[in-house]
Amino acid sequence: EAASASEVNSVEGGICKDEVAGLEPGQPTYRILIADDQPLNQVLLGKLMTDIGLETKIAANGEHCVQLFKEWSPDFIWMDRRMPVMDGVKATKAIRALPGGDKVKIVAVTASVFRDQQNELFDIGMNDVLRKPYRFHEIYDCLARHLGLKYIYREPEPVEEPEAPANVPDVGLDDLHNVLESLDKAANRG
Repeated sequence: EAASASEVNSVEGGICKDEVAGLEPGQPTYRILIADDQPLNQVLLGKLMTDIGLETKIAANGEHCVQLFKEWSPDFIWMDRRMPVMDGVKATKAIRALPGGDKVKIVAVTASVFRDQQNELFDIGMNDVLRKPYRFHEIYDCLARHLGLKYIYREPEPVEEPEAPANVPDVGLDDLHNVLESLDKAANRG
């Protein structure tokens, strides 16, 4: 059954959080450091940050992240837990021990963390944990929670209701229905 336009566009108060257009005027310029060894994750997070007007730098491992922290003083770090050379846990501990390391917000981004492991990440100094794969609104919500960002949203595009094909004869639809039912029965037997 086709979803209605209101179902497609309604996420938290009728505005789809994926539709962040930018930052509200008058906010500080924040520096965001992305520490991740996967190029696809670097590009995705980098684009999400720069699209809304945030300054970004990328570190491909924990050691490079610590070095960039010393040189650039970011306000927020997306920290992958598993990286070569130095992992995100060791990098977070190193940053927390540096001058200013107590002020930066560090959020773990990881595909493999269980609930009990989250407490370990908080204990070493992570401010939050975000699981991969993440949705855009989770990224923006996390930034808003930790930096107090306020966003401008795009108006959702109107979604047209799909129409049933007009030219399909009833016999064709009956045949299609029968085939689908037989496939379902065959799948349940297998």
